[in-house]
Amino acid sequence: MYRKSTFLDTYDNLILPSNGPKLWPQVDLPPILPPYVRRAPGRPKKLRKKGNDEKVKNSQAGAGGSNSAPKETKALSSVEGVKSLVIMLEHAMVNKLVT
Repeated sequence: MYRKSTFLDTYDNLILPSNGPKLWPQVDLPPILPPYVRRAPGRPKKLRKKGNDEKVKNSQAGAGGSNSAPKETKALSSVEGVKSLVIMLEHAMVNKLVT
């Protein structure tokens, strides 16, 4: 239950805002310094974040962690590899003959 006397007691000691630091009282104490910079808790980053103008190494560009999607690679047998090589050479020869 709320009472008028409790409300008045609670909000009786309000600190009213001032119009800026020009109206603050002058003291002969050193200025307040910012807090010391502490290292954040947790495991440190593996690599630093690179800027937009810096190149990313190929080994890091596609390297994914445990949350990255698996890369789909298809291993070719030696017969399939030879067949694809022959097809590529045939296309190259046809293109040379046409031009």
